[in-house]
Formats: sequence, structure tokens, C-alpha cells
Amino acid sequence: RLGPIQVTFTGADLAPLVRSSLEPEPPGAGGASVPGNGGGRHGDPGEMTLVVSLRPREVANLLAPYRDQVETEATSAGIDVIDGRVRISPSRLGKRIDAALAARRLAGIARKPQRTGKIPLAEQEPDLTTAEARGLGVKEQVSTFTTYHSCCEPRVTNIHLGADELDGTLVMPGETFSLNAVLGERTIDKGYVPAPGILNGVLVPSVGGGISQLTTTVFNAAFFGGYPITDWKAHSYYFSRYPLGREATLSWPAPDLKFVNDTEHALLIKTSYTEVSITISIYSTKIRQVV
Repeated sequence: RLGPIQVTFTGADLAPLVRSSLEPEPPGAGGASVPGNGGGRHGDPGEMTLVVSLRPREVANLLAPYRDQVETEATSAGIDVIDGRVRISPSRLGKRIDAALAARRLAGIARKPQRTGKIPLAEQEPDLTTAEARGLGVKEQVSTFTTYHSCCEPRVTNIHLGADELDGTLVMPGETFSLNAVLGERTIDKGYVPAPGILNGVLVPSVGGGISQLTTTVFNAAFFGGYPITDWKAHSYYFSRYPLGREATLSWPAPDLKFVNDTEHALLIKTSYTEVSITISIYSTKIRQVV
């Protein structure tokens, strides 16, 4: 039995997997032995024993067709905000075929008179366990900011795509957040559309145009969270929909928007939008007040 399923192998299946070696026999051990260079009586350190096993790499190939049936991916704990409250969904262990373990068990099964037995699956740890998620300190809203725009313009498509990609981003303690790193290059293949963007001081159609509204909103959420903003660039000229002196543009690969999580707690970035607004909220442990 391989994990939850029944499998059958013949001698012809296993024969190519067999390997043998002569190894020193521990003093006092029983079983067949072959005289070594030191000679001596049975059980002496100079005697050798024949060890028969199965090659793990070949066993992995033998079991490969069953991976989809028996293996499950580990699931990391999730951190989300539901009705304004932080909720943690539990992690789950994964199951996978461990070639070395399977080789040992399969060799043991082959030696049994009944030729049957179990090959257990190894546990796979998630990247983020439930306990680790609870220890990150994401428990309340630290800051939030909303900017507004006209409805139904092409740029709104880009703003919403970027917001969807950004939603749920975790920034760990000491980590530097980069908006370009999260969003990647804005391309037609990703669904971004041409919309007005500033080039050499002039508004011209560009793929992903309007994404700076998302950038400015993130800038202000980070600002009111008190996080050090280490890399940003203002627009070439001022748009009245943004707070004077608190706005930022974005292009690929630069300029970027970066800020540092300088606290001992992780922070979770959540996004929401309507046809005429975009909101960025940061959840963590509130340790300061920005005025």
C-alpha cells in the first residue's frame, strides 16, 4: 500500500532497482558473512556482510506515476481581513513520496513471506504554519487611505488590476516593500491597457497608465503607518486628486515605490475599490500614531 492507494509490483519491476554491497559486520551480529582481509571467526570486526537494498533514485522513478494520486501540497496559513477583523485560516501539512524511505520499506516488504506492506508518505511542512501566522502580530488596522478618480476610464482597469495583485501582500519585519517587485512589469499579456501616462512632461498613452493612482494611495497608507519611505518620485506635475506633497509615480523598472517595515511585526496590505475610488489599508500591530 502506497499512502492511501493499493499498488502491485512484480519481481521484474524490482530487479533493476536492486543494489548490493559488502559492509563490515558489527561485532556479535548474526547472519551470513564473507571473510574479509582480517579473517577471524564469525562476528569478528574483520568479517563482512552482504547488504541488499533498492536504489532510491530508481524507486522514485518507479513510484512517479502514482504521485498525482497520493501526494498533496502543503497549505500555508492564510491571513485575511473579514468584516474588518483579521482572520487566520489554518495551515495543512502536505504528503509526498520520500524516495529513501520508500526504498527501505519496499525492500523490507520484498523480504516478507506475504510480500505485502505499507509505504508511508513523508510529511511536508507549509511555508507558514498556523502558529507562525499567529505570531506575526497582524491583528488590527494600522492605517488606511483612499483616493478618488473618474468612473469607467481605461486607467481604472489598470488601477484595479494592480490592486488585485497587491491585495494580501505580507511584508515581514525588517523587509523592504517594493511596489514594482509585487506588480512586475505592466504588460498587455497581464491585462493592462493603454491609458494616459506622463512621458517627458506630456500625457501620452502607455500600457499600465494610471497605475500611479495606486502608487500614491500606497504611499499615503505607508506614510500614515509611520513606515520609512526610502524610494519614491513625485509626478512631473501636480494632480489635484492627490494630497499636495504626498504623491508618487511608478514606472518600469523605475521609478519605484519602496518603504521599510521597521517594526517587529509583519504587516498585511489589503486593497479595495469602487468605480470611483481605490483604498489601501495596512494591518499589523499599531505601535505609533502619525499626525
